[in-house]
Amino acid sequence: VSVMNGDTDNIITTIKVGKNPSYVYVDPVRNMIYVTNSSDDTMSVIDGSINKVIQGVKVGAGPTWITGDAKTGTVYVSNSTEKTISVIH
Repeated sequence: VSVMNGDTDNIITTIKVGKNPSYVYVDPVRNMIYVTNSSDDTMSVIDGSINKVIQGVKVGAGPTWITGDAKTGTVYVSNSTEKTISVIH
């Protein structure tokens, strides 16, 4: 995952996440970034204030779409291979 300066379009840093990162959800309230990694069935949790992965979360098979509720901090991951939803609080 590349972190870019929005004014200059320059890459500030690159953050290593899981295999085949697919989709991203940004929680602006907590400054957290969530990335689904479809080839290893995980979600990477990035702390936006330090631009580092702080947690890897095992989710269902084939995670793709991701969204969340910034009020509650809940994240929802669609697991396409097994046709389930992972709910992370």
